[in-house]
Amino acid sequence: MQRWVWGVLAMAAGVAAGCDGSGATAPGEHFAGVEVAADEAALGGRVVDFAGDPVAAVPVMACGDTDCPVVASDERGWFLHQHLAPVPRRLQIAGIYDGYGSVVFRREFDPGALSDTGELVLPRLQGEASPWDPQEAGTVLLAGGRLELSVAPKKADKEGVRPEVVQYPAETTRFEVQAGRVPGEQLPPFYNQPWRGREEDTLAFSVVPFDLRALAPVTARVLDGVTRPQGTVYDIYQVDPLDGLLLPAGTAKVDAEGVLVADKQSQLRTLTFFMFVPRGD
Repeated sequence: MQRWVWGVLAMAAGVAAGCDGSGATAPGEHFAGVEVAADEAALGGRVVDFAGDPVAAVPVMACGDTDCPVVASDERGWFLHQHLAPVPRRLQIAGIYDGYGSVVFRREFDPGALSDTGELVLPRLQGEASPWDPQEAGTVLLAGGRLELSVAPKKADKEGVRPEVVQYPAETTRFEVQAGRVPGEQLPPFYNQPWRGREEDTLAFSVVPFDLRALAPVTARVLDGVTRPQGTVYDIYQVDPLDGLLLPAGTAKVDAEGVLVADKQSQLRTLTFFMFVPRGD
């Protein structure tokens, strides 16, 4: 299995200024003594795994238009960004670390205030990494057999070369993908949260490498874990990894075999993090 590394090498625990690592308190209590200048902002939270245990030395980026500071979580999982310009930022934990996927979402700030993310749960990856060729593509089975993604190859040019239909990050040398299903109660704190009240039936997936993109139509099928009956329509949402926004990407429907199948008109393209949310109550 390919082991992806963080975009920023793991730093020594405790780099997150102001995080003393003392015990597991409520997030708001932990940052109660942090002072923020009137023309600045701060951002804090706690990184945990799927079992709620803290994860140390995780680089957490807070990227604006002109800067992208990074701090590391301490031994209790706490992190704190200080002296930020109060502009919209993309909070990003990218890559895979001991079987974890990526977290990315957009955050806005009030001047003179600290924005508390609460606990950020690193998605757990399931199954082995699977080869997915940028030109040939085809079908790949991910998340321990729960998710199927298919991209048809394009015709070769006069020299016999096929154009890319799956785009990997520039530094990629091994063309493999891995994914994990993310429980509805562990989703990142996006501003729009269409899954509220339907957490148990929402099907979300984190895919690595970070910023994996499809340049041709993707056929997505969820083979396991679908709880709604045949004919139920789900809305598809995808995260733009460049700005952290959660955006609509079409619809999917449960077929006669209980498989959730994305409609042909769906526009799933950015594969870092996406979800299927059932309509109705």
